[in-house]
Amino acid sequence: MAQLVTTKTAGLSLLLLYQICKNSLFALFFLYLTFNNQAEAVHTSSKNYWLIFPVIASTALSGLMYTQQLSVKPGPISQTISHRGVSDNNALQNSITALKRTSHTYHPDLVEMDIQETADHQLVVMHDEDLNELAGKNLRIDKTNWSQLKKMTLKENGYQEKIPLFVDYLAEANKLQQKLLIELKVSTKTKETIIQQLLPLKDQLVGHQLQSMDLETAQNLKKTFSKHKVGYILPFDLLGSPKTQLDFINIEARTANRQLIQAIHQRKQGVYVWSINTSLQNQAFQAQAVEGVLSDKLAILIPQSTSVKAKVIAALWIN
Repeated sequence: MAQLVTTKTAGLSLLLLYQICKNSLFALFFLYLTFNNQAEAVHTSSKNYWLIFPVIASTALSGLMYTQQLSVKPGPISQTISHRGVSDNNALQNSITALKRTSHTYHPDLVEMDIQETADHQLVVMHDEDLNELAGKNLRIDKTNWSQLKKMTLKENGYQEKIPLFVDYLAEANKLQQKLLIELKVSTKTKETIIQQLLPLKDQLVGHQLQSMDLETAQNLKKTFSKHKVGYILPFDLLGSPKTQLDFINIEARTANRQLIQAIHQRKQGVYVWSINTSLQNQAFQAQAVEGVLSDKLAILIPQSTSVKAKVIAALWIN
């Protein structure tokens, strides 16, 4: 139905129809939970017409919200961010080859990548905490020395690569003038020391951004690298985003919603979303004016249509 929308009136009507159906289903579900059996529900249903009023009120409020969404002018285009440095399986994740190919072909605003600390305090570019999946070896990164890790061959999507040192990856990124979104992946063993390994690279890190899924690590990063943009990765929206002084929150797309995005924006923090792998997802989050979108398919992150139909589809998806 959304594909047939051409005017704001038609778009608003469709969105309100959706909202009425959703509210009515919620009301019916509430009734189902309220009564123990069908006979009692039928007997007492005449006493529960009051449920119609919350449905009407909610629909009216939704009408105001949707009117605003259909009228809002498009904001700045979100930053494009390559997830683990790849796009459309063009290389092995987190490899220098992927960095070069993605940067040359797509020119993303940022290349997101992961670093970990080895047992002998070297920083390597690696997402998984062990080598089971990419090398078939039962070795943890934080319990293995670099002298052993550098001999390992990683395999993915028909590509083979060695594990790169972060200092080499960073040097190549600076040579390409490609900005990075650097995730620190920490374990109980490396949490107290990994930031120290970044200090000698402070000059080379100018202009790059930092983040971590460990809140304490992210906050310590901001204290240490106060002039850098630093963010916290929020994997699932169960309790909302914690209050922090960080620059952005990176939220997981499957649990992202309009209320969460608005709450983060009200705190004057940026919102990044990962990972976006369909044009529809991209369109929906662009409509929410998020600051950055991470994707394994950078071609889908092209600027989206600002037509009424596109806005209706985006509103339906985010809801």
